[in-house]
Amino acid sequence: MTDDCTVMRPTEVRGDAGGVSLTWALQGALKCRLRSGAGIGTGVREQLMAGRLTPIAVYTVYVPVGSDVQAKDRLIVKGRTLEVHGVLDASNASAVPCVCSEVA
Repeated sequence: MTDDCTVMRPTEVRGDAGGVSLTWALQGALKCRLRSGAGIGTGVREQLMAGRLTPIAVYTVYVPVGSDVQAKDRLIVKGRTLEVHGVLDASNASAVPCVCSEVA
């Protein structure tokens, strides 16, 4: 794995007035490999935004087995911030594939 990755985890913070806001806490850094779509049925998907379908690029980020990466985490790789939608089973693999999309 030749790329570096920063893992950010969402945390809820309560304000003085009782409101809740979402912040991103540093979970750690690890080695990874970023791949644009191809390989496990990912690529481009469409999402409804502002009343119309908009294409969203999907990426696969491979992380070492045993890495603490979860759905909803954000990975920062090569200047891109990617939201993790799912971490796939890799019980017999040397790397764990995480399906992500870029955060605007």
